[in-house]
Amino acid sequence: MSIDVFEHVPPPVYRAFEGAASLLKSGGILVLSVPYTLEEKTVEHFPDLFDYRIAEHGGVKYLINKRRDGRLEMFDELSFHGGAGMTLEMRLFARADIERLLGDAGFYDVRIIDNVPEYGIIYDNECSHTFLARRT
Repeated sequence: MSIDVFEHVPPPVYRAFEGAASLLKSGGILVLSVPYTLEEKTVEHFPDLFDYRIAEHGGVKYLINKRRDGRLEMFDELSFHGGAGMTLEMRLFARADIERLLGDAGFYDVRIIDNVPEYGIIYDNECSHTFLARRT
């Protein structure tokens, strides 16, 4: 089970999906939720992330990254879940990319669970539903 975690994993995110698959036996089920959009592609906020840190100056937090090629990058307007400085959002998934990443990692029978009030699953948004995926 992974609830709102994969959007915080440093890139490349496919490794996290492969890692989740490696933890399950054949036929095992991954229960996964992440915020997503219906846009065409996932937005990677820091695609070349390698050696990074969060710094603060004048009350503003910045991500400073040294890429694999040695170039430095600096990002502001960071998005943290759980409040400033808590957990940095690395990406905003597109639903189609989640389904593709699950398939590439060896999952099939990918389903989205909609409202199931008798099990306490009630959604009041369109952007973070629970996926079920079975491992091959």
